[in-house]
Amino acid sequence: MWRGPCCCHVGSGPAWPGLADTVRSEWSKVVARRGTYTTLGIGFVLAVVATTGAAVAVGASWDHWSATDRAGFDPIVYSFLGLILSGIFAVVLGIRVVSSEYNTGMIRWTLTATPNRSRVFAAKMAVVALVTGAAGLVTSVILFGIGQLVFGAYDVPSVSLTESTVLRAVLVQAVVTPVYPLIGAALAGVARSAVAPLTAVLVLIFAPSVLAAFVPESWRRVLRFTPGAASDALSFTSSPDPSTEVGILAAILVIAAWLAAFLAVGGLRFARRDA
Repeated sequence: MWRGPCCCHVGSGPAWPGLADTVRSEWSKVVARRGTYTTLGIGFVLAVVATTGAAVAVGASWDHWSATDRAGFDPIVYSFLGLILSGIFAVVLGIRVVSSEYNTGMIRWTLTATPNRSRVFAAKMAVVALVTGAAGLVTSVILFGIGQLVFGAYDVPSVSLTESTVLRAVLVQAVVTPVYPLIGAALAGVARSAVAPLTAVLVLIFAPSVLAAFVPESWRRVLRFTPGAASDALSFTSSPDPSTEVGILAAILVIAAWLAAFLAVGGLRFARRDA
C-alpha cells in the first residue's frame, strides 16, 4: 500500500545551529545577564561625571586661559574625556562574555549545542562588537551633548552635532569602541579568565601615553601604530602631538592589523583547547 513520500533520511546527522543561530544564542546570554547592564551602567555614569566635571572646570577657568590655550581648545575632545572610563567597562564586559562561561562551566553546554568552536568564537566576537558599539554610540552622543551644554552655559566655544567633523567623531567613536573589548575577549579565550586579559588591555591602553613622556621623539613615532593613536586619528581632525598622527587609511589598517592578530590567536586557542 502506497504511503506517500517518506520525509526521513536514513543516516542523516543532527542539524547543528548555523552562525545566525549561534549569534542569537550568544546575544540572548548577554542581554539576559544583569551584569551586562550593571557593567555598562557604571561605565556610563562615570563617563558622564568625568565629562561634566571636566567641562565645568574648563568653563570656570576659561577667563584665565591664555590666547594660545584658547586657540588650541577642542570642544569635541573635551566632551569625550569620559569615554576612557566607559571604554574600560566595555572591555570588562567583552572579557566576561568569554571568561564567565569558563568560570561557571557553561562553556561545555555551549560547545555541546554547537560543536563548531570557530563558529562559537565568531558569534561571541560579533555580540561583543554589537553590544559595545551600540553602547559607545549612545554614550558618545550623550557626552557630546553634555559637554556642549556646559560650554554654552559658560560662553565657551562649542560646536553642533550637525557639523561634519563632529558627526564623524561621534560615529567613529561607536565604530572604534569595540576594538579594546574585542581584544580583551580574544585574550579571554586564551587565558580562560578575566584578570590577565584585563591587565593586558589596560597596559595596551595606557602604556603608550606613559612611554611617550620618556622616550625620544623618534621613538614616539612608533606609538602612532598603537590602537589608541590610530583611533584618535580617525576621530579627530587634529592632535596636539603631531608625532601621534597617522593618515586615515593607515589608521584603519593599524586597527585592522591589531584586531586580526588578537582574534586569530584567540580564535585558534579557543578552537583547539579542551573546554
